[in-house]
Amino acid sequence: MKVSATPDGVKFIRWMLNCVPPGIYAKAVKFRGRVDRWGEFEYVAPSCILQFTGARDIGEGAYENDARDGGFGLRIFYGITPETEDTCHYFWSMASNKHPDMPENIDTVVEQTAYTFDEDRVVIEDQYRNIADFGDRNSWLDIHVDAGANRARRIVERLLADVRPEEVDG
Repeated sequence: MKVSATPDGVKFIRWMLNCVPPGIYAKAVKFRGRVDRWGEFEYVAPSCILQFTGARDIGEGAYENDARDGGFGLRIFYGITPETEDTCHYFWSMASNKHPDMPENIDTVVEQTAYTFDEDRVVIEDQYRNIADFGDRNSWLDIHVDAGANRARRIVERLLADVRPEEVDG
């Protein structure tokens, strides 16, 4: 995983080389077998995430040459807008490439993505309840794949610390 700062946030890229393509990818594109996958995320403070994820057949240079065109790709926008102290609106949109031999599969990709986001919603709500119930951040266990999210969390904490009370009430 590669993590780097950006002017407005943090960007992280995770490579998964020589792996089995996920079901949603395999439904969209007929891969020859195992693939090289990537997940590229950019957190833009205070409340936007841009994602580019996808896969190419092994040996097509997805990693070596940064040649991610072709194969399968998803571009996703996440917009998180606070509503109250304890609620927010979670907007998302996605775009994907149509395979020239399987153009009808784009509907399956959209349906599968919506299903995945609904699963994510359940997990996020459960995580929020756990944080509310057990809140002590010092007891969290961070692992290496949390590096990008942890940097984004620190950015939000800094932004919140910089807000003066009169700006919040005002």
